Amino acid sequence: MKPLTSLNILRGIGAIMIVVHHANSDVIPGIPEASGLTGFILWRIRNIGWSGIDLFLVLGGFFMGASFFSELRTQGHINLLRYWKKRAKRIIPSYYFLLIVLAVTGATGFIDFSSTFDTIRGILTHFLFLYNYLDQQPNGPLWYVATIVQFYLFVPLLLTVITSAGKRWVTDSFFTITWIVVLTTVLLRVVRLVTGTHQANDFMLTHFRTDAIFIGMLCMYMFTNRHPLVERIAKHPWFSLTISLLLIAPCMFFPRKNSFMFSIGFTMLACGYGTIILLLAEGVLEGATKWFACFGILSEWSYNIYLWHYFLPRLLGKPYAHLQVMIDSHISFVSLVILCQIAIFVLASILVGYCMTALVERPVQQALTKRSN
Repeated sequence: MKPLTSLNILRGIGAIMIVVHHANSDVIPGIPEASGLTGFILWRIRNIGWSGIDLFLVLGGFFMGASFFSELRTQGHINLLRYWKKRAKRIIPSYYFLLIVLAVTGATGFIDFSSTFDTIRGILTHFLFLYNYLDQQPNGPLWYVATIVQFYLFVPLLLTVITSAGKRWVTDSFFTITWIVVLTTVLLRVVRLVTGTHQANDFMLTHFRTDAIFIGMLCMYMFTNRHPLVERIAKHPWFSLTISLLLIAPCMFFPRKNSFMFSIGFTMLACGYGTIILLLAEGVLEGATKWFACFGILSEWSYNIYLWHYFLPRLLGKPYAHLQVMIDSHISFVSLVILCQIAIFVLASILVGYCMTALVERPVQQALTKRSN
């Protein structure tokens, strides 16, 4: 696709948003508490950072839709095995390598060696991508990997079942399918709230996040079928961008566990990011994306940036901690201290993301591709 560069910029921005969201005392020793205007701005930026995951989910759905709709039109079915192999080559090498490093170093203690059962459970929970349901601590950020893998497994299966019932039902009626899924997902979240069973980490559960994936796929469906709504969005780009930013804005003020965000806020985020994706796909924001071109470079490394960033302080150990503490002790301006410390954390995340992509992800992908050929 011609607009792929712009969407890659969006992917790079999403990765940095998540890194900045985690830039707190857990990963930056000695970071001071910000107050006043500095604190307000910092917390708004950190808060919106968690929605980088929602951006990734919508983007994932968008590109997932590109694969599925193309195959359904040309072949009449989805080649499940080929799709799963392609996704596995992208996701598994870096993820498994990270798990091995964390297990060997004991950086997070995610494997409990107190008993054989607990040891096996810890290993299987993580290596089989069941982490978001069975063990949400202490490897918090890895929940997204489990969620996206579950989507990659079950969404193609669902579409295959629907296609077998009616060959053109998916390609002709995906609007209906999407809104059934979206309304069902919102209803499940609302029931969770009303029954008083809502937990702080429920946002990790795949069945509560399905709307984002399908809204992303719907955006691709509308884009490829030249739906009138896409034409309207492209015709009024700045109005559409304003609406999308208003849909995204609540996440600057509310955490994911907030009742508003958990009920309809996640769906609003997906619609907001979906609108931005369509604007970029249509090429109407091409001038604005030039200001963010540097983020396009990060796109290739975004997966490994996300995977490794949260664990870097524990893996890098004392040298990293001493550097951060030294900045705090040698700079008197609180705002500058925070800026420098976050910058070091972000740069370290980018560097490690690049290294893991170059040294692990690409070589393993190339080796697997050669073997399959």
